Amino acid sequence: MAPIYADLDATLIHSDDYAIYPRPGAAEFLRRLAGHGDVYILSHATLPHVHRALPYLGRGSEYLSGIFSREDLQPVIDQLDSLTATTLPKADLKRLRASIQPLFPAGVIFDDQLVGSDPYFMKSTALGIGGDLWIQVPAYTRVNLNDNALEQAYKKFYRRFVGVNA
Repeated sequence: MAPIYADLDATLIHSDDYAIYPRPGAAEFLRRLAGHGDVYILSHATLPHVHRALPYLGRGSEYLSGIFSREDLQPVIDQLDSLTATTLPKADLKRLRASIQPLFPAGVIFDDQLVGSDPYFMKSTALGIGGDLWIQVPAYTRVNLNDNALEQAYKKFYRRFVGVNA
């Protein structure tokens, strides 16, 4: 099975200067995903931040097969930064971006960022994927404590990649 990736900040947790708050249903979401393949955190956050956040996922962290953090993404970040510093036409930039060697196996990713955003380009390049494997999850900010976005994202994943009923 292809790996499954989940972003951390604003997807599985909300963090501020004082605390880390798990998104409602995060542990159950990770448990359900683990039934379909190896689940990894793929975060632009630093590894120490990810390690601080994992206990807040409760039992959900038990279902993770690994972590890829900003430090792991740095080779792609550097290559994309060098491309965006050029004045090449968009078509050339797209071709050059496609020539960057993926860092990790392709798989579905759950992230709060929009397709076409800088974080999207960074992570999708690192995985060698397009928008068809990107499932956007509305950002979690603790405003709506009855948040069911992860349940909806799982249903979308299930319909698109597993079956018709979630």
